[in-house]
Amino acid sequence: MTTPSTTPPTVVGLLHAARAELVEHGWYQGDLVSDTGCLCLIGALRRAAGCSPLEEPSDPAHLHVLWDAERELARPLQLTGAVTSLSGRLEPIEVLAIWNDQPDRHLAHVIAHLDAVADDLTTAGRAA
Repeated sequence: MTTPSTTPPTVVGLLHAARAELVEHGWYQGDLVSDTGCLCLIGALRRAAGCSPLEEPSDPAHLHVLWDAERELARPLQLTGAVTSLSGRLEPIEVLAIWNDQPDRHLAHVIAHLDAVADDLTTAGRAA
């Protein structure tokens, strides 16, 4: 695991940074990162948290912000039934991986979801 050298971002800050990573590097399905540097949603979140797309931050504060962001992104997908499991409860990272890799998914959907969750958190006063 990598330790980011910066102060941990807020969840909203991490969502905005993940969006920027996807816009800059491109979006990918099927793995965390492509050979050309394109990122899936989870890879973009990890890079935005200051580490490799293949790792989680070793710093507990950064790690908790990453986990909080994953939970916030997964919640509406589970509530709307966009991701379901026959085997029961899924962890947020599993929800995001399944949703990201759905065949009809596009970068525009991922960007819109990041923006919507960030906006909802800001509106609810939970941006910090």
